[in-house]
Amino acid sequence: MLQRLHSSGWPNLSLSQLTKLRHQEGLFLRIPVGQEEATIEKARTVVQEQLESGVSSRYGLVYATSSAKLASDTFLPRVAIKRALE
Repeated sequence: MLQRLHSSGWPNLSLSQLTKLRHQEGLFLRIPVGQEEATIEKARTVVQEQLESGVSSRYGLVYATSSAKLASDTFLPRVAIKRALE
């Protein structure tokens, strides 16, 4: 996120400033209560599509997580992807 902001006109923004802005605006990197199962199902769908297409058939957890995050149109936390792979 910080790299994207640096490249789009915020070159002097530090990580601590970004964290402070996120907290002020209520943007937390957590799954809202009650949506954990829906997020895990979304992760399962993305992972299944990746496995069927052969994109991530031999990936470990780290590469599978990165690949699923890139393929998804919404934020998928590492924990949800890990639970989807179980």
